Amino acid sequence: MFYIAIGDTITIIDRIGIKGKLTVEAISMKQTIPSFITKIKPGTLMGFTILYLLVAAILVYLVDIQNVGMQGFLDRLYEVTKYRAQEPTEPLLFAHIFREGGPTEILQWILLGAAALISAYHAGKLSSELANNRKESLTDAQKFTCLLSIGLLFMLLEDAGNPRHTLATYFPTIFEYLGIENFLTGSTGIELVYFGVLGLFMLGAAWYFWRHARHLSMARNYLILGYLSYGVATMASATRNIGNWYIKVGSRINEMIGEGAIANNLDPNYIRGNFTPTERVGFLLMDNLFEESLELIGATALVAGILAYIKYQDFTE
Repeated sequence: MFYIAIGDTITIIDRIGIKGKLTVEAISMKQTIPSFITKIKPGTLMGFTILYLLVAAILVYLVDIQNVGMQGFLDRLYEVTKYRAQEPTEPLLFAHIFREGGPTEILQWILLGAAALISAYHAGKLSSELANNRKESLTDAQKFTCLLSIGLLFMLLEDAGNPRHTLATYFPTIFEYLGIENFLTGSTGIELVYFGVLGLFMLGAAWYFWRHARHLSMARNYLILGYLSYGVATMASATRNIGNWYIKVGSRINEMIGEGAIANNLDPNYIRGNFTPTERVGFLLMDNLFEESLELIGATALVAGILAYIKYQDFTE
């Protein structure tokens, strides 16, 4: 990397040809960021997630489709979740790996928490620099990192505690009791409003990022991937009860994978509710495997995006 000093700015040319200007003030601020954060490579983080999902897919193929002989172990897991969890998890490996509160979702919590903390930390450092320079107006960088940290915190609370389910239980009941008939009397309407409010913080963060840092291609691309992944997963989850499309699409996917081997290997006695094995497996494929995989990719991309932003945020074309 080459540095050319001119006045109070330093022109930077790195080994891949990225060129920009870094103010002396920005350099002093950059040095306050913990080195272990800036050393984490976004690509390495994303590679870890892809490897995790690939290994999970191979295990699911061997156990749930090829039925390599772990049924006794999965039956034991079913019994454990039956007594230790609110709802037992069917003896399917993918259902356990991608269940709520399972390994995949725990990784999401860690990543979302890390992204929120890094964003909040960086917003605080920016505020400190402005205070030292007696600047009162908020910069786009501050607004971006502040809104992003708030949005990520709400996303973490949603993933970990599912408060929307509580709202979707009580609000329709209250409205019906009061004789109020509107779209909020259904759980889908409540969830759409809930996700809409949460989305305001994330959209606000995206707006301020675009205003001042859209030229940072690595950060931009990772953030777009994160936003799209969570956006698709959120809309799918919020509308899953409309026409039971989760069950229909998931059942079709089940039929395409090993000619319905997953449902064929599932004992109907383990199924909760009035569902056939095909319907239950179809729902789980969408609600667990599809949603959680997409959200894990999204959480990883958001962390990678904020890391790339912090690393290159002082560059200007």
